[in-house]
Amino acid sequence: MPRAIIEVRNLRKEYPVEDETVVALDRVNLSIPQGQICCIFGESGSGKSTLLNQLAGMEKPTRGGVRIGGVPVSRLDERELAAFRQKHLGFVFQSYNLLPNLTALENVAMPLMFHGVPKEQRERAARGVLKRVGLGHRLSHYPRQMSGGQQQRVGIARAFVTKPEVVFADEPTGNLDSKTKTEVMTMICAFAHDFNQTIVLVTHDPQMASYADRIVTLLDGRITSDRLLGAGSPPPRPSASSASSASSASSASSTPSSQGMQGADR
Repeated sequence: MPRAIIEVRNLRKEYPVEDETVVALDRVNLSIPQGQICCIFGESGSGKSTLLNQLAGMEKPTRGGVRIGGVPVSRLDERELAAFRQKHLGFVFQSYNLLPNLTALENVAMPLMFHGVPKEQRERAARGVLKRVGLGHRLSHYPRQMSGGQQQRVGIARAFVTKPEVVFADEPTGNLDSKTKTEVMTMICAFAHDFNQTIVLVTHDPQMASYADRIVTLLDGRITSDRLLGAGSPPPRPSASSASSASSASSASSTPSSQGMQGADR
């Protein structure tokens, strides 16, 4: 049994709303092993995005705590959290969150700059991972010159370029059409499989959840179901290199689309 990379113990999160207290998470206990693709599944208001914020150290819990690789992230201050995220975590966002004035190559290379990697080396690494997601011909393009699917592939490349132990994916296919959703999830799973990385996927979409090894369902801030998917249940996971080949043809005919911004539920 692989070691637990993420451990959640007796987690509770409360929010003051006028004269009341809203309990967003209550008595959440969860262990996620290294290399697992774990889906946090639930409808809007179930608490899944609040749980993601807790796992990533974006918010402090009311009670309980989160450990990643043995580090109590719930107790770290902002400076310590920033350093920890840069070294150990990657993020894929629903709204892409690319810097508009940087090219695809520059967006992907940026995390390596914070690792102190020299410019030539980080651009070489960024170029390689962009080729793996089928964007070798879009290196010098800006976000506004790319379709939504292409922007999300840049986001995936950026999340994985440093080979973090854990990648958090918050509704990564929420703004994409059905064909591009499949391509994006195939790429995320392929990278995780190739590098034995842990993925925490947050979604309300049953089709996207089916790509996971495990589905943890939340309702009203509590875990109501925790199940491993049987062998053969998730769609096939080709290597990242084969996934990029499948996406190259579709990316050539894609047209730019606007970015959507949706608030996280609690």
